[in-house]
Amino acid sequence: MRTIIGLLGVAALVLTGGPAGAQAPPPTPCDFVTGGGTITTDSNTRANFGVGGSCKAGGDGHTLWGHLEYIDKGFSTDTVDKLNVHWTDITGYFFCGLPDCSIFVDPPGQPTGTRLICGTARTNLPSPDNNVNWAVKVSDNAEAGKGHDTFMIKVAGGSLTYTSGDHTLTGGNIQLHQPNGSGFFSGAPTPLNCPAFVPPTSTCTTDADCDPSLTTGEICVAGACMCQPGFVFVDPPGRCCQLGICGD
Repeated sequence: MRTIIGLLGVAALVLTGGPAGAQAPPPTPCDFVTGGGTITTDSNTRANFGVGGSCKAGGDGHTLWGHLEYIDKGFSTDTVDKLNVHWTDITGYFFCGLPDCSIFVDPPGQPTGTRLICGTARTNLPSPDNNVNWAVKVSDNAEAGKGHDTFMIKVAGGSLTYTSGDHTLTGGNIQLHQPNGSGFFSGAPTPLNCPAFVPPTSTCTTDADCDPSLTTGEICVAGACMCQPGFVFVDPPGRCCQLGICGD
């Protein structure tokens, strides 16, 4: 009787896709995020934002669906009295394995946690700072979002390097939505799909021009030193890290 039950058990495992017929599960379908609100930046200025991101094809020449409008009302230069960042394309939508986006892993379930959205934009600054790359990190931590959800933006282009810092919303809400089967997460950000978050560490022609050690994990891709697979750039400390652990 034990032998018969054992054989039936094996047959059941095969029919149900168990260990006897093991197959890798399909990737988790991608969710999407929308939100808007206000924060107080690192410079103690008030900033407003509206943002969205997903894995869905953007259409009309856009890579992915999404948007960004960001205004720092306290930013000023000789030519402008505020900073306005208006999206032109969405280049990546990433699931963050940790709230600081120091690791990127396949999500165990949604909607929860932190997402990174990357893209290009126009600003109200004069050339060469009018065409920029940007990265926005948002966290949906509770309902309602004020005092719980977080927002951070990094902008880089021309001579402009700007960050709001990572701050809790003083108003508004970040909302993660259920997966909709429209695509899959973009993996890990690179200098190619998210240069505002993962800037190239230096120029190169071969891997030998970079530092492929465990501490930095760099390889040469398209003329720029970038983190090799399994590593992600974290700043600070300003190096490639593996599974959230950075070398000395």
